[in-house]
Amino acid sequence: MSHGDWLNWTVPDTDCNLPIFSSGWGDGYYPVYFGYDAKGEVCAVYVRFIDIEASYGEQE
Repeated sequence: MSHGDWLNWTVPDTDCNLPIFSSGWGDGYYPVYFGYDAKGEVCAVYVRFIDIEASYGEQE
């Protein structure tokens, strides 16, 4: 994959899908957080590619 490429992959023999995408030239380690609905099902995935506050916050 190059920058901007992505794939919405379907897990074989299931109705589940998994978006796969390029994250650029970083170190490849990014924290991932899951959001759950009232039934305890995963309904959101958050990937923290950049720490906005650390990167762009006020400099001391």
